[in-house]
Amino acid sequence: MFYHHLKGGSMSIKVLYAEDEPFLARIVSDGLKSSGYAVQVVADGGLVMDAYTAMKPDICILDIMLPSMDGYTLAKELRHTQADLPIIFLSAKALTSDVVEGFRSGGNDYLKKPFSMDELLVRMEALLH
Repeated sequence: MFYHHLKGGSMSIKVLYAEDEPFLARIVSDGLKSSGYAVQVVADGGLVMDAYTAMKPDICILDIMLPSMDGYTLAKELRHTQADLPIIFLSAKALTSDVVEGFRSGGNDYLKKPFSMDELLVRMEALLH
């Protein structure tokens, strides 16, 4: 799997995943966990920065349309806090302007829903190298 990234005694790469749709959050987090990642799901944008501070994730996956604070704003805050943090947007917002805004706000990658779990995993692996 992705264990060649691991340092020290840690068994898992930590993923902070912001998604307010419970069914999708469950599917994606289960898929990530079965691939060896440690995942924390946050359903409200307003709670993401606290979760980030507590968890110190290796990578963040952000939905754009979240309660309290949208993914674009979160990406800017995360990028300001940790310049090299990998950020992937996972969003139903599929217009070119949405994708451009995602990259401009600090995202490293952007996947449009519906997406393939395999594609998400390979894009994460590329960012974690």
